[in-house]
Amino acid sequence: MAKRSKPFLVGARAEAHAAVIDHSAAHPVLQLPARAVASLPEAITLWLRVPGAPATVCLSTARAAHEEITGEERDAIALLRTEAPQSPGALADTIVFDGAELDALALASEADRLWHPEFLGLCFEKWRSTEFRVRDHEVLAGANPDTSVAWTLAQVLERLGATLECVVFDADIDQAGEERARVAHGMHAAA
Repeated sequence: MAKRSKPFLVGARAEAHAAVIDHSAAHPVLQLPARAVASLPEAITLWLRVPGAPATVCLSTARAAHEEITGEERDAIALLRTEAPQSPGALADTIVFDGAELDALALASEADRLWHPEFLGLCFEKWRSTEFRVRDHEVLAGANPDTSVAWTLAQVLERLGATLECVVFDADIDQAGEERARVAHGMHAAA
């Protein structure tokens, strides 16, 4: 059985919460190439602070809904997306970009095609329609990206005007952990 890394809290709240979240602004994931984050062996969820966004924004490296996914992965994605069926005009509680969309965001940022205002536009689109997908050919807007350029996740988030709030390691969260993660995220967002 493969050894799993355990997520951890950083800072004063570490003693008050179960070890399921890392609130570190200097988390090692920020130094990874942004387009490699989606292919990490364990799914993670990156909660972001995006000034001007209409709802909480997160990047989930779980595979996209259109790909073949396991029941466990489907459950993890369902926790992030609005659980109630979307009626016409309903708005998302959480704006979720999946791994493929993270790759597209990174590629467009590296090609100087995506900045904070454009990212906010994408956030609003996903807020209005959870079915909206960010695709690389659309955000590149005809640009030919230099594939030799590989920005870190920190560089991409800086370009998008977003900051990393916390990292949640999806594989280590059980049902009790899910509730603790929501509470901790809510407390952190309120602070």
